[in-house]
Amino acid sequence: MIAILPLKERGWICTACVPLLLLVLLCLVVPVSAAGDPRDGVRLSGVTYLGDLPTLIAEEEGFFASQGLDIDVIRRDSGRDNLKALKAGHTDFALMALSPLVLDRLATIGPSRPNEPVILASLVYSARLNHVVVKRAGRIRQPSDLEGKRVGLMKGTNSEYLWWLFSIYHRLDSSRVTVVDIPAADQPEALMAGEVDALVTWEPWTSRLANRAEGAIQTLAGSELYAENWVLVSTRETASQRADTVLRILQAYRDAIDSIQTHPVQSREKYAEFMDLDPETALRESRLPHFGLNLDWSLLFDLQQMVQWAEKAGKTERFEAPNILSWIEPELMRRLLPLHVGIPSLDLAERAPPP
Repeated sequence: MIAILPLKERGWICTACVPLLLLVLLCLVVPVSAAGDPRDGVRLSGVTYLGDLPTLIAEEEGFFASQGLDIDVIRRDSGRDNLKALKAGHTDFALMALSPLVLDRLATIGPSRPNEPVILASLVYSARLNHVVVKRAGRIRQPSDLEGKRVGLMKGTNSEYLWWLFSIYHRLDSSRVTVVDIPAADQPEALMAGEVDALVTWEPWTSRLANRAEGAIQTLAGSELYAENWVLVSTRETASQRADTVLRILQAYRDAIDSIQTHPVQSREKYAEFMDLDPETALRESRLPHFGLNLDWSLLFDLQQMVQWAEKAGKTERFEAPNILSWIEPELMRRLLPLHVGIPSLDLAERAPPP
């Protein structure tokens, strides 16, 4: 039996219509983003880099798509280029090492701004991604032989930071070394043509050099001094206004990293195929780097070390001690994976008493 209910000053309505009316009202009130629109368009800047393997796996294996993301991945030569694209509004999310981010934030210390870059998560922490390499047939046998020589690297990237650590560790007279700024894609040819005597570079360029001829290059001791955090960065405004999108991207990266850890051989082969490397000789080491989605104390330590590098190496015109916690937005990672966030919230850190 269908009952008829009175509506004040509006006549009558049957009870069978009530659920339909409620559904219509709900659709009008709830914003599209909260409903998880499967057509959520995202621009993401990655790099042709072994450390960015989770982006490749998330794209190729459909983990972005399974999160309802219509994602456009553009790969540039370096995280430095990705940061420029992010700040220019040409991308929504960018992958990078810490060095370009630190240099940028030190140059723009001041009140918080909606378009300033913030770290959302770290994807890898490894000392096996960057190398100081020379031609095996050349005259350089040990790091001290680099004095009086030319070293090629891409300035404003983690290569420059590694070279700084490498020089200090081996007590090189940096005034006797000529550093040449070379884009990553041009580095292999520069070394083989004799334009430089050594390179500070990364995968896949090391594998491409090694594949040019049997035993073409050797890695100098000390390359492992730098353990890199490879991070996902967006703007503060995006993190605030597109929180649902950020959470879905983080989940896609979590699924991709789980896949890499479960199928390391297949992931390695997929990387070699995508980068057009010989699968038999691709990658200098058989083991993949340690991938993991987190925000932990290693990130804070590395940020602090790079701040010191920027000051001592004269990479910033003015120096003011920054609050590096303000460079990180941990709350979305804390919502998704609370046990993977080992750093304090900014508000808690500000309220803490001085030591």
